[in-house]
Amino acid sequence: MKITNYAATTPFDASHGIEATEALRGRISNLFERAAAAVNAVRARRRRAAQLMSLDERILRDIGIVEPEIRDLRARRQLLPPNWVD
Repeated sequence: MKITNYAATTPFDASHGIEATEALRGRISNLFERAAAAVNAVRARRRRAAQLMSLDERILRDIGIVEPEIRDLRARRQLLPPNWVD
């Protein structure tokens, strides 16, 4: 029985490995870009929510509602489901 080393008899073409590596690198880069975009979107939403909350608090102070009541309202708002807050 003759044993043949297939790898030794097959010419090695390095371009396939390079192409696969480049394709994988592109996919990974795309994933990182999408993750960064998602993180930036969340940060923007949080920043906007903080701006709106500070505006709400200024309006409440202007009409005479004091800090303890504002803290109570803020605590109640934290209990709401996220889609109700926006």
